[in-house]
Amino acid sequence: MEEWVRHGAVDSDSDPLNLADYVGEILRLDDGKCYAVESWQDCSATVVVTVLEAYDDCISCVCTLLTDCADGVTTLLTYADLRTYAIGTVIKRASDGKCFTLTSTANWDPTAVGFDVASSHPDCGTCEQTEKYLLEHICEPSECDSGGSSMSDIVTTEDLHAAVGMFVSVAGHCYQVSTGTGTVTNPTLEYQGPFSTCGECVVSPLNSRKRRVTRVYFDTANHIIVAEVEEDVIQNGLIVGTCRLSDETVAETADCPPSS
Repeated sequence: MEEWVRHGAVDSDSDPLNLADYVGEILRLDDGKCYAVESWQDCSATVVVTVLEAYDDCISCVCTLLTDCADGVTTLLTYADLRTYAIGTVIKRASDGKCFTLTSTANWDPTAVGFDVASSHPDCGTCEQTEKYLLEHICEPSECDSGGSSMSDIVTTEDLHAAVGMFVSVAGHCYQVSTGTGTVTNPTLEYQGPFSTCGECVVSPLNSRKRRVTRVYFDTANHIIVAEVEEDVIQNGLIVGTCRLSDETVAETADCPPSS
């Protein structure tokens, strides 16, 4: 006797299934109908069935209509068990990375297909990584006085929807996250967080300031050499702000006396 007959069922890829593993569950077969699985002693008139999906109960045995995020029009009917996702959720298909919105539940139709979920997202833009997030480096006025921060903002398509309005740490710097626009500077991003405050980003007890010269130039009008200076503010081991300081005069010059 061949193995697929002994198991009594196959899946949509024709791999054998043991129906004893599904006793008490609900199965959708390839005829589109849902069946409760029970053990039975009389096996004189057995048939081999093709199982499309398993469910916990009859209420869950429904199809779901999905709308393709690519054009917002094309739909896909699936018999996959998607009851853990609310209508309106966007899910990414594992096989090709395409994104679909859960539109509604629907009745069975022979065109229904399977669907393996890779991840879920709040909207199409986040799923397709077209939603942009702005990371602004925050330096408190008490640290920088009136100088402000010299750190550049970051625009990324990394999925940061859960961090909007909060803070993340990127390479030891603390940034506040919001939805944004503009040119993407970092398509992907390694970060820690999110955190409720900048203070929660820090992990080390070191508090200090580190001054550094960013540029030296000659002021021809005043005949002086000037240094542009910045100061990193370190709190609990992380740089939480970079402050612009006033330019400093390094040296004054004068006309050389005539040679004798």
